Amino acid sequence: MLQIIKNSSLVGQSIISYLQKKGYPEIALQFVQDPQTRFELAIECGNLDVAVEMAKQLDRPKLWTRLGTEALAHGNHQIVEMAYQKLRQFDKLSFLYLATGDEEKLARMAKIAEHRGDFQSRFQNALYIGDVNARVQIFQELDLYPLAYATAKANGLEEEVQTILEASGLTEDQISLPVMGQALQPPQPIVPTHKANWPVKAASHSFFEKALLGEVGAMDDEAPVSNGFDHVDGMPEDDPATRDVQLGEEDDDEDAAGWDMGDDINVEVESDFVNVDSADAGAGSSEADIWARNSPIAADHAAAGSFETAMQLLNRQVGAVNFAPLKPRFLEIYQASKVYLPATPGLQPIVNYVRRNPDEADSRKVLPIIPRDLESIATVDLQEGYGAMRSNKLDDGLKTFKRILHALLVNAASSPQEVGEAKKIISTAAEYATAMALELERRALPIEGEDNIKRGLELSAYFTIPKLEVAHRQLALMAAMKLAFANKNFSSALSFANRMLANGGSAKLLDQVCKS
Repeated sequence: MLQIIKNSSLVGQSIISYLQKKGYPEIALQFVQDPQTRFELAIECGNLDVAVEMAKQLDRPKLWTRLGTEALAHGNHQIVEMAYQKLRQFDKLSFLYLATGDEEKLARMAKIAEHRGDFQSRFQNALYIGDVNARVQIFQELDLYPLAYATAKANGLEEEVQTILEASGLTEDQISLPVMGQALQPPQPIVPTHKANWPVKAASHSFFEKALLGEVGAMDDEAPVSNGFDHVDGMPEDDPATRDVQLGEEDDDEDAAGWDMGDDINVEVESDFVNVDSADAGAGSSEADIWARNSPIAADHAAAGSFETAMQLLNRQVGAVNFAPLKPRFLEIYQASKVYLPATPGLQPIVNYVRRNPDEADSRKVLPIIPRDLESIATVDLQEGYGAMRSNKLDDGLKTFKRILHALLVNAASSPQEVGEAKKIISTAAEYATAMALELERRALPIEGEDNIKRGLELSAYFTIPKLEVAHRQLALMAAMKLAFANKNFSSALSFANRMLANGGSAKLLDQVCKS
């Protein structure tokens, strides 16, 4: 492996991802040229020098923010200062100078705040420096004479006290102040820590970094490449291959675990391909991660395997709270978005991601295919539901229309026309599901009992209210009319009959209504 690293140009997301997962981002950093990827890897391995170089090259506020946070964790306040200056975060700069005891720069920040006309920042810096006169002046400029007087009085500035009294037209006898203690001053720094960063232990290079930097003895390019075993039966101890194998014996415990190819490859584990724990996934992220970052649609997150974020989106967008009925739909989308091609026995299969925009070349716009799109639902599922209504198979029909609603809830539309079509199908499926649920509830009632009969008549009347297709509405009206007539509720039966005649439709059905 070391021969491959030394003599090859490692490129591609797969090798970068592998090195990251094995705990060697510093190795991947040696071969990556893309500034954004180099910045991500440098932050991960704590190489602040490279991170600063890439941040200067890219010069983006988000990168400077991340760099400042990472540098602060390392105690490198000089880089933190640079990041705050780039972001023009004056308040944070002032507090940093206070913490490091840099009084000269604190005084400079006070002047900058004065030039900016920022009274709050001026007062804050005056507190940090301990400049009482500046605080009194700020209060006077803001016409806050009571505060200016109290501050001057508490700190023994008699000349300022008299000036304030003259400006306000008052005398000391007219003013009453609470009992004041001794004025406090900010403590003076004992050690000027701003001159050097916080001391940290120098990080030692790994075996592979030493080899890349030439700190390990030159390897014979013509020597047989080691296969990773410490000993091969029958091989003489003075064989060059044996010497190559023994090259890294001192670091076996540290480095061998990172390259244990046998334990980590598991064809059945698919979570590696859908790990989207971080929205800012960097180098080595799979296309599934890109789907989750590119789209605010729950269906695309389900295709990426990020079911948790998909449920969060549905909760925020449509108020969904019970996701158990959506589990089959989530799994359907997830399984349809990938194709696995078998590779060499013992290795993971090759994963091909199926896109709904295969012609898109920009990785920021690629999106997964979503099975059972609007056309499929309208031509297959919806017609299946209509057929169940015609054949009086209401149990199957209710399941079909609920399945349609679940499919549309976790789906994607690519145009305003598709959005309008989806809304129409949702409205239709909801009406049919409601109607079928009402009729099934009526049929489940016991036949005997006055209350049951009354409830059955109510449900049969409700069955006629949903907006169904004319032919299907006629079936609901016919059933309600017959039930009302059988129970001698002639007024309701007449009403249902008149509605059927107004709707029109089959002549045979209308003749039957007239005879009734």
